[in-house]
Amino acid sequence: MSGLSLRSVYFYLSCALLTCGVAVRLYLWYYHKDFWLDEALLAVGISQSNFSSLLVGAITDQSAPLLFLILAKFLQLWGFFDEHSLYILPTLCGTLTLLLTYKTAILIKGDRFAFLVVAIFSLRAYP
Repeated sequence: MSGLSLRSVYFYLSCALLTCGVAVRLYLWYYHKDFWLDEALLAVGISQSNFSSLLVGAITDQSAPLLFLILAKFLQLWGFFDEHSLYILPTLCGTLTLLLTYKTAILIKGDRFAFLVVAIFSLRAYP
């Protein structure tokens, strides 16, 4: 390997896998699946509720995290309330989890371990 150290090879392979992992997540967000019944009920519950009812859990039959409900309500108030806006929050969280997992793996064990972790997490079937 002329000019490339072993560390840089693992770094570049990890970057390529991270790019693929982010691309897969963005592809799945853009060409999303249709709403399931529980997602449709959640969207209706968010659109018909105000912030105070979200805080006390007035949306029935839902177990969505409070921060997700609040962010989705902000998106609705700003005029972004469709399938893409509801799916962008999990997509962003999945992308951030991928990047933070890579950084954590580098801190714990180094480049080789980080490459293996990125290989597992970036290209799994359901990100």
